[in-house]
Amino acid sequence: MRPHLASVDSPTSSHPTSTGVGESPKVLFVDDEPQVLRTLKRFSQTQNWEVFFAESGEAGLELLRSGQEVDVVVSDMRMPRMSGSEFLQTVKTEFPFCVRILLTGYSDTDTLKDAINDAKIYNYLTKPWDQTMLSEVIDGAFRFRNSERERRRLEDLTHDQNRKLCRLALSLDRQVKERTEEIEKAKQLLQASHDMKERQFQASLKVLNHLIEWREGRDSGHSRFVVAYAEKLARQLKMRKQDVDDIHLASLYHRIGLLGLPDELRTRPVAGFSDSERALYKKVPVWGAQALHSIPELVDAARLIRHQHECIDGSGYPDGLKGVQLPLGSQIIGLLSDYYGCMNGRLIKGVSGAKAAGRYIEAHAGSKYDTALVQLFAAMQDKSSDTEIYSSQPPA
Repeated sequence: MRPHLASVDSPTSSHPTSTGVGESPKVLFVDDEPQVLRTLKRFSQTQNWEVFFAESGEAGLELLRSGQEVDVVVSDMRMPRMSGSEFLQTVKTEFPFCVRILLTGYSDTDTLKDAINDAKIYNYLTKPWDQTMLSEVIDGAFRFRNSERERRRLEDLTHDQNRKLCRLALSLDRQVKERTEEIEKAKQLLQASHDMKERQFQASLKVLNHLIEWREGRDSGHSRFVVAYAEKLARQLKMRKQDVDDIHLASLYHRIGLLGLPDELRTRPVAGFSDSERALYKKVPVWGAQALHSIPELVDAARLIRHQHECIDGSGYPDGLKGVQLPLGSQIIGLLSDYYGCMNGRLIKGVSGAKAAGRYIEAHAGSKYDTALVQLFAAMQDKSSDTEIYSSQPPA
């Protein structure tokens, strides 16, 4: 049965009929526009959520402070008196285990960056939102909340085991066998905690990649193509596993800097850019590297992303590297990204299709691209069918 939603006139809740299949996410929507809340109310009737509504940040805090448990808060950015960013910062301080999501109707990147940094939001969506995406993000946030609960349980359990180990260390020699068993249990718990954090990290990366592809629209197959062939090339070159992993991550997010471009530029072919637009476009790899550099696990991938548009002869950007100065991973990603951009006709004017893209790459071997790398990629393409070449492209 669909949940019965309460009126949006005050911060109140709707209680869904029990389905007997696990607990339902408790979601609080905060927006100063009644029409938006009514839209969210109708949409929520199709979801297995327990839903609350508030028309201001103050009303949302009043509900939370009343003791009502909430798993996920979805707040508008621009509201009178208390902005969405201020509201979510307060939620982070007073209710840190409540997962925070931001809805924004305008593209103020500085304000959004402050909200991400200060309120530590889990994700954000722009108005008008895609309902499927909103549902996936909220359900993902609920899963993240549950995984955090499990992580804390494991950490508490590990802490308890560590205390026991300290006591065992002071026991008599006849207790050595018991101590050894407890150490093994603690090691297993620590490994379980580590594995849980790794899964959370990978889940966050998937959400980020999903968001990038959603914003890329018709170009959403670009990263998938680069990932698939970059890993093949790296293994053909017998690169170390760590280097292959870094190339995989960099390939996934090598276009993340495009999110810094205005929408009207991001959706247009690069081949048609003016000089000033192309100058702005050249900042994309720097933005991409800056976006990932603060994450320790992505520092090496960020370096590969920064240098993806450098050329063997030094004519590339942003740092004019050349020859052996160029990381091999950056060379691989740059070649594959250019090939895909030529193949779909969005990079070089008059160049479109797999054969024309291949000719363009070969014509620039030794100047833009490493000759041996071009030859290896060409040999790999010769072994692939046309279906395989185009399988990574989005439908027209």
